[in-house]
Amino acid sequence: MTKKRIGFIDAMRGMTMFLVVVAHVMTFSLGINAEKSVLGSVLITFRMPVFFLISGFVSYKVVEKYSSSFYFKTLWKKFLILILPTIVFFALLYIARKQNPITTFLANGFVEYWFMLVLFEIFLIYLTLNYLCQVLKLNEKFVDATLLVLIIVGWYLYFNKSFYINTEFRKVLSVGKLVNYFQYFVLGTLFRKYWSAIYAFLKKDWVKVAAVIMFIAAILVIRNAYWNVGNITWYKVLHDVVVRYLGLIVFFLIFMNRETYFDSDKKFSHLLKFIGERTMDIYLIHYFFLPKNGINNGKFAATMFNFFETNNNIVLEIAVVTIVSSLIIAVSLGVSQILRQSNFFGHYLFGAPSLPKADLKEAGTNK
Repeated sequence: MTKKRIGFIDAMRGMTMFLVVVAHVMTFSLGINAEKSVLGSVLITFRMPVFFLISGFVSYKVVEKYSSSFYFKTLWKKFLILILPTIVFFALLYIARKQNPITTFLANGFVEYWFMLVLFEIFLIYLTLNYLCQVLKLNEKFVDATLLVLIIVGWYLYFNKSFYINTEFRKVLSVGKLVNYFQYFVLGTLFRKYWSAIYAFLKKDWVKVAAVIMFIAAILVIRNAYWNVGNITWYKVLHDVVVRYLGLIVFFLIFMNRETYFDSDKKFSHLLKFIGERTMDIYLIHYFFLPKNGINNGKFAATMFNFFETNNNIVLEIAVVTIVSSLIIAVSLGVSQILRQSNFFGHYLFGAPSLPKADLKEAGTNK
C-alpha cells in the first residue's frame, strides 16, 4: 500500500527546490551577492533550513522496533539513494569541468553536492540514536531530549571561533554544514511526531501575524543596522537563529494555510508537487546547466552583479532569475525523464523503486 503524500509538503518542497536553483543562478551564474541583494538576503535566511525541515518531516516514521536488520537495511538504502548518485554526478560534473574528481573530493569534499552527504550523515545520527535507545530500552522521550541536547551542542560549536578552522577533514565531511543544518531536520521530525498539536498551534491567527511581523522586522534590522566587530555574535544570533527560524515558520505557514489548494490537481499545484517529487533529480542535474560564472570570465555577469549591487532592483532581479531558473529546471526534468526510462538508471541514480521483472515484461508487451 502506497503511503499518501501530503500535498502542501510536496508543493513546499517543490518551491524550495525552485528557490535553491534561483539562489545558484544568482550566486554562481550572475554573481549577485546574496548579502547585498534584497531578494538574496531574504532567501538565504530560510531556503536550506526549509529543505532540511521537510526532509525530517517526511522521514519520520513510527517504528515499533529498531532491530539490527531494520537499522542496517535502512542505512544501506539511504546510502544507495543519497551517496551513490552523488558520487556518480559529482564525478561526471568535475570530469566535464576538466578537473580530477578524486583530488577535488580529497581537498574540498563533494563541494556543490554537500547537501546529499550531510543528509546521509544526519540519517546516520538519527537512526543510530533511535536504535541505541531501543537496545537500551529507553523511553522514546529520551530520543527527543537527546536530539535537543545535540542542537544546543551544535549552537555552542557554531558560535565558537575555533570551530571555523577549516581543515581538510571538515571540508570532506562537510562538518560545518552538518552542525548548521542538523537542527532543522530534528525540527521536521518533531513537527511530524507531534503534528496534531503543532498544526493546531500554527493555525492560530495571532501566531501567523506575530511570525510575519517579527520576520519582517528582523530582516529590516539586519539590512539597515551597522554591525561592528563587537556585535558580530549578536548579528549571528539574529541572522542565523532568529531570522532563520522565523523565515522557516512563515514559509511553512504560507503553504500550510493553502493545503486545500495543494491537495487539488490544479495546474500550478500539480507542477509544484511534481517538482517536489523530483527534487533530487533536479538537484543532481541542474549544476550541469548553470550558465558559466561570469564574475571573472564574462562581462554579462559582472555587469549584472554591479547593477543589482548598486540598484537593488528587486522586480528586475526576480524577473531575470525566475526565467533562467525555470529554463534550467525544465531542462533538468527533461534529462531526468529520459534517464528514468531505464529501470536501472531510475533506481540507482534517483532512488526510484525498482520494477519487478514481471512488471517490466508486462510493460514491454503493452507497448
